[in-house]
Amino acid sequence: MSAPDLCRLETARAVARRFRVGPQHQLGQNFLVSREVRDAIVAKVDLGIPALEIGCGLGALSQGLLLAGVELTGVELDPSCVAALRLLQADHPGFRVVEADALAVTPDELSLVNPYQVVANLPYQITGAILPRLMEWLPQPVTCHLLVQREVAKRLTAGIGDWSLATLALRLVATVTWEFDVDPASFWPSPKVWSSLIELRPRPDARPELLPELMGLARPIFQMRRKQIHHGLARALGGDSARAFEALAAVGIEPTRRPGSLGLEDWVLLLQECGSGRAG
Repeated sequence: MSAPDLCRLETARAVARRFRVGPQHQLGQNFLVSREVRDAIVAKVDLGIPALEIGCGLGALSQGLLLAGVELTGVELDPSCVAALRLLQADHPGFRVVEADALAVTPDELSLVNPYQVVANLPYQITGAILPRLMEWLPQPVTCHLLVQREVAKRLTAGIGDWSLATLALRLVATVTWEFDVDPASFWPSPKVWSSLIELRPRPDARPELLPELMGLARPIFQMRRKQIHHGLARALGGDSARAFEALAAVGIEPTRRPGSLGLEDWVLLLQECGSGRAG
């Protein structure tokens, strides 16, 4: 029962038929069928570090990692895909597959130990939830190489001046690097948008304990992101405009700036200045 070449579209379709795999839109199943893209992703990972693959699907990326000699654990929600992955396990008995929801499972349940890395072709709809969760895991992954929607990649890797609330939340705990774009034809079925590979690395100076308070301060400000920052800060401070101007002056932030133009240190200083005075 040797595994066929899972990067061929015809093969992917045949395996899907054999194991009665949808693919299911609600699970965001767009299976990678490009050998060029698969090999480009494998070239980015550290072959000497065990890897966790989230959402293995039919196993094209898994196959590339295994052929490169990576010690691999996969977590997959769809039981039909779990059954299909047995084709790979026949050739690679060390390949461990856990049927579970990546949004609910823990590193302990996956038997992850330092060091390890994460590799994934992420379903678009879980990206916003899984990225901060990965950075909260203990032990943390050394790196994460993730295929995400290109617009999300642009937002998360944006330079100062174009940050969103999601950018701020992730950049507090990780560095994010754009690697390359991937066209829709690289997947089956083809999504309507382009994807991008990004790399996440936990920040050695991360202060995750600040995240809840920082999000509490920043969220009402970003809700008015097109306005000058003093408007949103006043809202965050319960409508106290005078206090907002005072706080901005104290940390050296011009009140006419837009929220997206603040860098990480600006936000930390602003939190230190305003944290205790915010409205509940």
